[in-house]
Amino acid sequence: MRITTGLLLLRNSRKTECSANQFLAFLGVRAAPFALLATAALVQAQETVSVWDGVYAQEQANGGKVMYDQQCSLCHGADVLKVRSEGPPNLTGPAFKENWNGLTVSDLFEYIKKGMPRNNPGHLTSEQTASIVAFILTSNGFPAGQKELPTDPTGLKAIRFDAAKPK
Repeated sequence: MRITTGLLLLRNSRKTECSANQFLAFLGVRAAPFALLATAALVQAQETVSVWDGVYAQEQANGGKVMYDQQCSLCHGADVLKVRSEGPPNLTGPAFKENWNGLTVSDLFEYIKKGMPRNNPGHLTSEQTASIVAFILTSNGFPAGQKELPTDPTGLKAIRFDAAKPK
């Protein structure tokens, strides 16, 4: 298949005939910078997601409460909202939020998945861990949304943990 491009070339101002593959290659070379910009814009858009943007579903957080009661309450206490001065770290409150501020939800997710509970680390599934993280988020006053918190690292890394609501 031959395509008449009708493009004016700097050295040759006549119409040029080329194969479809040559034309696509021509476009590809010239479109590459735009594709890079589009990709960068997509990555930038992902970076703007915050825990304040409703990154988990309320049903997921409800299931996380059940998992918390079974897996976490022995050490962290039955009332996740109770601030303790001794023992394991609090999972709510200003100190908790400040500890995770500026990190990603992936950091919290991986910390829990790989290291909790202390008496049996690493046995929680990704779904169980996501539910517990959703419960922790709702317990800290972050709003629920329509979609469940993802379990894949890429999706979780795109969610910033902001202690205060961005303006």
